[in-house]
Amino acid sequence: MKKNKPIGAQLRSAVVRSVSEAGPEGTDSRQVEFVISTEAIDDYGTSFKIDGWELDQYRANPIVMYAHDVWSNDPDSIVGTSEVFLEDQTLVGRVTFEPAEINPLAEKVYQKIKAGTLRMASIHADVKEWRMGDANAGENPDVVYFTRHVLLEWSVVPIGS
Repeated sequence: MKKNKPIGAQLRSAVVRSVSEAGPEGTDSRQVEFVISTEAIDDYGTSFKIDGWELDQYRANPIVMYAHDVWSNDPDSIVGTSEVFLEDQTLVGRVTFEPAEINPLAEKVYQKIKAGTLRMASIHADVKEWRMGDANAGENPDVVYFTRHVLLEWSVVPIGS
C-alpha cells in the first residue's frame, strides 16, 4: 500500500482518565492520567494508529503545557512532566503537576482538574506517514489513517480540538 508524504503537526483532543491524590506519607501525588490517543475516528475524519506512535523524542523532554503555549516566554506555561505509555490500545499520559510554590499556573490547572472544571487535553504530533482507509480491511475509505507519528507534546486545554 502506498504511504503518503508527511502532512505535519496535528492536534487531537483527549480526556481525563483518573486523578490520584494519594502520595507518599499522606502527601498529594499531584498526578492525573489522561487517555491522550486511541484509534477512534475524530471530528476531523482522522485516526491515529496506536502502533504508529514514536515516543522517544517526547520522553527526552516530557513536558506538559497549558493550552499548547509552546512559544511562550513564560516558563509557568509548562505545568508539569509526564510519563507516556501504551495500554489496551490507548496512549496514556500521566502528568505530575509542579508544586504551587514554584508554579501558580500549574496549581490552578491541577485544582481545576480536581474540581472537574478542566477535563480535556490535546496532543501535538508530527505526522510522518498517512493513508486513506482501506475498505477491504474494514476501514472507512473517507478516513485519513495516520500510520507513523511523533508525539511532540501534550497539553491540558479548556476545549479539545
